[in-house]
Amino acid sequence: MILVHDKSSDTTSAELEELINRVKGSNISILEVDVKSPGLARNAGLVEVDTPWFSFADADDLVYVSSLIRLLKETEYAGCNLGIGAYSSIDFKTGIESIKIPPSNNNDEALALHLARTMGLWRFVFLSEQFKDVRFTQHRMGEDFLFANIILNRSVRILTSPEIVYRYFHGGELNLTSNKSIMKEMLGVIALIKRLDSTSGIGGMFSRFAAQKLSLSVLKNLAFKEALLKKFLLCIDLLSHPLQLKKLLLSGISESVNSRNG
Repeated sequence: MILVHDKSSDTTSAELEELINRVKGSNISILEVDVKSPGLARNAGLVEVDTPWFSFADADDLVYVSSLIRLLKETEYAGCNLGIGAYSSIDFKTGIESIKIPPSNNNDEALALHLARTMGLWRFVFLSEQFKDVRFTQHRMGEDFLFANIILNRSVRILTSPEIVYRYFHGGELNLTSNKSIMKEMLGVIALIKRLDSTSGIGGMFSRFAAQKLSLSVLKNLAFKEALLKKFLLCIDLLSHPLQLKKLLLSGISESVNSRNG
């Protein structure tokens, strides 16, 4: 386990040192960087990876380690280079829990749509030989979509599993995804996704759905007076792909209904 600490002014550094001292003999290391970016912090950790497989996790969530290991073993046994599990999503404000389960991997469009709607990069397991050189951009929001798109462009075989490997908490005031002041950064991510050369079927499908999903997020959350021209162009682009937009919106309605019923 590589704990990457993007330096802060609080007591996190001391707490991590104390944690390491309490679990002496375990295979845990601390890497401190000062990059002020979740993607660049992950890049620093990727440089240190020396295992056949790797996965990501955020400090404010929970990893079901035994389930993640089972997903890894199933992926390896199936001869796949990418494994995608399910995850549990908890809303801090409402307490509602929903389960995000990927569809079977014999349907590229369904999987691409699912990932665009409910990303969750930490429920992926990656074959190092195939993906260790992929890097995140400096963007503080949406960088996971761009990284996933590059991964899907390269993926030869993908295994999906209904096993829950991760619990994600959202809606809290300290969550980065709740910070609307950095929403504008997603405009850069959308532009990069559109420029990707998607050579695989699922990579191309994900690229189109992801660009639409992020565009809707920008239009919903970015202040009305900000980037008016770019927002207008996003609307034009959304309306120029009505069938995909309809699928994306309908999948969101279905997801909301399932969450309430759960």
